[in-house]
Amino acid sequence: MINKFKNIFQGTGGQVITDLVNPYKLEIDRKEFVNFKTAVLYQKILKRCYAKSKGLTDKEAQNLWDSVELGNAQYGIISLIADAMTKKKELILVNDSGIVRVADINEAEEIKKDYADKAESSKGVYMNFQKYTLTDIIKIYMDLVFDIMGGVKVNLGIGKALQYKIADMRKLIGASSSEDPSAVAKAVVEALKNGKSVAIDGQDNILTTPLQTAPVVEGMKLIYGLLASELGVSTSFVAGELTSGMAVTGEADVNANEEGIKDFFISVYKPVISKLFNKKIEFRSDNWRKLTQYASVIPYIESSLYMDEEQKKKFFNFIFEEE
Repeated sequence: MINKFKNIFQGTGGQVITDLVNPYKLEIDRKEFVNFKTAVLYQKILKRCYAKSKGLTDKEAQNLWDSVELGNAQYGIISLIADAMTKKKELILVNDSGIVRVADINEAEEIKKDYADKAESSKGVYMNFQKYTLTDIIKIYMDLVFDIMGGVKVNLGIGKALQYKIADMRKLIGASSSEDPSAVAKAVVEALKNGKSVAIDGQDNILTTPLQTAPVVEGMKLIYGLLASELGVSTSFVAGELTSGMAVTGEADVNANEEGIKDFFISVYKPVISKLFNKKIEFRSDNWRKLTQYASVIPYIESSLYMDEEQKKKFFNFIFEEE
């Protein structure tokens, strides 16, 4: 049997494959994958910060997004900040006549000197993520995602294969008068590949390899849960599942996301954007329950004789979070 199947794990070029994963490796470097997934997650959070903010004009907000045009501002503020957070590096941005770009060497030195002297600069914004430990934690989880995706690749690769189970195969091999079972197997598989019918023994079986999805699903759920815990958002936010709405689960997710996003808004988004554009940037809540609670008292406020028009205006501005 050893002689007849000695090349069963021999790959192209005569190299013998001893690692089952080897033929199905992901065609991307592990570090590149981890950095990409981490940056995309940060971009997602910063985009949500913008969606829940107010204070920028549409023209100013164009600086947040990447541009297909080549130039100093090809990458938007969100991508630049996410990249700095991912790579744990410094980032210095300047507003050049309404266009936000990365500071050149001379500008960067002046801005860093201003921050060293007075913790701010009128020339630009200086960010330092070199000690941003959260990135290290996120990358650990993204590294696990890479392993899971590698397992999926192996699973799918093996799933393409047919299993031709020959009854009493060892006996057939031992019988000198029997036809070589390896040649029979190759002929059967070749015929099936070409869509032809085959005749096999009644106790033989031709099967496809089942996909093992349960470990993948459970593994991703675990990682999404850990990431959500670190970021202070819902698991659905990390996984990209749509559960928002007025249902119990949706409302819980919306409230959790709002609290988690607000942390990034206060610590990263607001100070950077407000300084770059010299604007007052405010957080806009999507808590619809608060609106429903105040809705019942609005008719009384409108008809109240104890509040003047200015007080009523301030009250409604508070409810709808207007300036």
